Amino acid sequence: MQDKPAAPRFGKTWARIVLWHSVLSGLCPLLPIPYVDDAVLLRVRRSMVGDLLGLRGIHVSRSDLGILVDRPAKGCFAGCLHAAIVYPVKKIFRKIFILLTIKECVDEASATFHLGYLLHRAIEEGHIDAPPAEAMGKRLSTVRHAVDRTCAQVDTRPITKIMSRVFSGSRAVMRTAARGLHRIFRRALDGAPGEDEVKAGTILETLQREIWLEQGYLDMLDRTFDENVTDVPRGPVTDGRSR
Repeated sequence: MQDKPAAPRFGKTWARIVLWHSVLSGLCPLLPIPYVDDAVLLRVRRSMVGDLLGLRGIHVSRSDLGILVDRPAKGCFAGCLHAAIVYPVKKIFRKIFILLTIKECVDEASATFHLGYLLHRAIEEGHIDAPPAEAMGKRLSTVRHAVDRTCAQVDTRPITKIMSRVFSGSRAVMRTAARGLHRIFRRALDGAPGEDEVKAGTILETLQREIWLEQGYLDMLDRTFDENVTDVPRGPVTDGRSR
């Protein structure tokens, strides 16, 4: 029995962007310096969302981009305690125990995939177009809230399991990529992955093939997001919907 062909939705430019940045996100926990890995992860996700918006000719400010990408801020006391004590200890142990690091790689890759996939759907359906500047922040906040609600309501394990199999089964590729993280991120975030993306080609191809087999999950993800984003006003849908 032959494998199913790659899904049309994953043969498009937007899908290449999402999958590539998901892999990059999964590599971020391999960076050995605390705080730097999170900073690079944030940059990877901002790059992904900026690229997705750019496919439609939509440009937003850095602060508006942060609404779609950044993690919610913690309270002052909790945030300071986490930064001063909990975070460094956790980072030290994650760098010692490879299994915990692999789990973090998987979680970050899955989170980036869901963020990119759902934001692309929001763009596709006209929930993010080009409203007046004063209305952009509110609209993006509503869309991000819908993304967070969707991820909280669905069981994301189908994608997480795929990421786990791919990352755990491709440690040689990950080690090669980890040795050149600086080059990979520099090229990727400049919009030209080039030869570095080719090195990760095995991971990308496997992700595309296995995620395609989860059509039922993807359809459910679409429906759940559509229900959560119904209160976002739709803008005009332009040509080139499936780039």
